[in-house]
Amino acid sequence: MIKIGSKYSNLIQLVVGGLLFSLSAILVSVVSIGGGGAAFYRMFFAALSFFIILILTGNRVFLSPKDYIYSILTGSVLAFNYIVWHKSIHIVGPGIGSILTNTQIFFMVAAGVILFKERITIPKVLAVLMGFLGIVALTNNETKISDVGLDGILYGLGSGAAYSIAILFLKNITSTNKFLSMFVVCLTASIFIYVYTSVSNESIAINNVETLVYLLAYGILVQVFGWYLIARSVPHLSLFTVGLVLLVEPLITFLIDITLLGKEVVLIQIFGAILTLFAMYIGLNKEKKNEGNNINYRE
Repeated sequence: MIKIGSKYSNLIQLVVGGLLFSLSAILVSVVSIGGGGAAFYRMFFAALSFFIILILTGNRVFLSPKDYIYSILTGSVLAFNYIVWHKSIHIVGPGIGSILTNTQIFFMVAAGVILFKERITIPKVLAVLMGFLGIVALTNNETKISDVGLDGILYGLGSGAAYSIAILFLKNITSTNKFLSMFVVCLTASIFIYVYTSVSNESIAINNVETLVYLLAYGILVQVFGWYLIARSVPHLSLFTVGLVLLVEPLITFLIDITLLGKEVVLIQIFGAILTLFAMYIGLNKEKKNEGNNINYRE
């Protein structure tokens, strides 16, 4: 029997959480609602779920003023992140979109060197160079087959940059009440996204039951349950195991996009995907060593 809290139990939780996250881009690509609407309901249903959890658990630990500020800042940046990421998915597909948004790893490495004066090392240089070459190979064909292909690429990279900023804010939240901080983050994001959809005249109407089911899965299974499983399991597993499992997620999404959703790719794009994911692993492994195995993962 596998005991709760054992190495195998934590590994199972991490794998399940990673698989749930792999559904993110797939759900966005198939749901019958715009990118802004999908982003709004992801964060709104997540906020509602965290609120219910807070009521049921009776947690009375409040956030400090500083934690509230950083939670709001995190939510506002995540709002931008999900808006542009969903735009990227609708243009280049969920597979490439998932890989592009995970380039936040490279932006975090750059931020460490530029903002926090971290030492430039060979692994960091290799990760950035390999990542750049991989992204060029992965996305080059997209600009040839679509007039808006470059827009999709830039949206995806923009989402990666935005998430790296969100992580910097998130790291400053010190409260032990993670459910409350996540509630504030998700509520803030949903408000900002709602304002965006209103200003841009994007409808967020849910027109059928199928769409509602997809959006509930997106907000609850992915954002709440998936986040909980990963956050719970990461501190108890090795750096290699965590990095490997989490980077399999965009790979799974990429494979589903090709095999089930009919995404057409050329050989150089497959090579680019593999090279980019390998570079991400180098960068992610370096980041985890710097952070003492404290990972903030979202997709």
